[in-house]
Amino acid sequence: MLDNNEFNSFSIRYFGVDWKLSGENLVCEKVHYSDLFKSNPEKLYINWASAIQIQFHIDELDQSFDGEIRDWTISFIENFVNSVANRISYMGKKFSDPFKKYL
Repeated sequence: MLDNNEFNSFSIRYFGVDWKLSGENLVCEKVHYSDLFKSNPEKLYINWASAIQIQFHIDELDQSFDGEIRDWTISFIENFVNSVANRISYMGKKFSDPFKKYL
């Protein structure tokens, strides 16, 4: 998006449906809608153990971001890079540092 300056050619929207079993039928109880570019990138959870997925419940996704998509993209990248740095530090302390005494 940043390389091509393409911010309005697509959207990422999520829909969720709460179903209830009524006899042999499923009944729609509630529908949830969220727009990824309306979410606050700083509040997105990146699950490193699950293929680096952004994880959230559609009905709980923050929708407070009101800036331009370009601003959202930069904020997301900043959050992602910070999350990578934290993950590297955690992995080093937990899985690498304890073995350095043997080197």
